Amino acid sequence: MTEHGTVTDPGARAPRRDFSGSDRHSRRAAEVIPGGNPQQNAETTREILGGQPGPARDLAVLNAGAAIYAAGGTESLPDGVTAAQRAIDGGTAAAALDRFVARTQELAPS
Repeated sequence: MTEHGTVTDPGARAPRRDFSGSDRHSRRAAEVIPGGNPQQNAETTREILGGQPGPARDLAVLNAGAAIYAAGGTESLPDGVTAAQRAIDGGTAAAALDRFVARTQELAPS
């Protein structure tokens, strides 16, 4: 279907994968995923990157894993999910957020 990130058959469909049987990534109702104002969302993000387990982390890991895979960082979606988990658990994701926040504060108009 793809070769080095290039679609070779635009009509092809990717195989469906079911991650709902995974012990860490089960299907959950949207209502259990927290959301709110920017301050609440920033707090949730810090909790996720701090390693707090739960539905918000599960969703973040799946989204990040999909992004890593889509960008060609891994050979498969499960590998992307594993890379996202390692980035969170190893502190790499939190450190990247800290650098981003520091830089945006430097660039913000006074």
